[in-house]
Amino acid sequence: MSTFDVEVDATGCLASLALMQGSFLAAIQDITSEGSKMAVQSSQSFTPVGVLGNSTNPPGELKASIQIYSRSGGGSGRVVYQYGTDLIYSKQREFGGDISAKNVPYLVFSIFGTVIEIAQVSQVGAFYD
Repeated sequence: MSTFDVEVDATGCLASLALMQGSFLAAIQDITSEGSKMAVQSSQSFTPVGVLGNSTNPPGELKASIQIYSRSGGGSGRVVYQYGTDLIYSKQREFGGDISAKNVPYLVFSIFGTVIEIAQVSQVGAFYD
């Protein structure tokens, strides 16, 4: 039976592993960053644009307002991105619901130049998230 000796330079191996760890972490950050951008783009693609004269905000303003607000985590292997919009009434437009006049008898708004006075309206949600 024959034997042989193997000598390994552990310092070199550890240095290589440290370099690889940095590369893996950078790759994970790139992947999660791109994934969050894709989520925003997907939401924007489902966002209603509105029609000039029939929208409280300029057409496209809601879509353009969707952005990434924060990124947290990463050290534990879990990264959380929060995205959305801070426009007034954006949740109403996304999820829908009833809108009622408060402190006045009627809601007053214009649709393509026609003035509407009504006590309550119901809006169907766009569900762009």
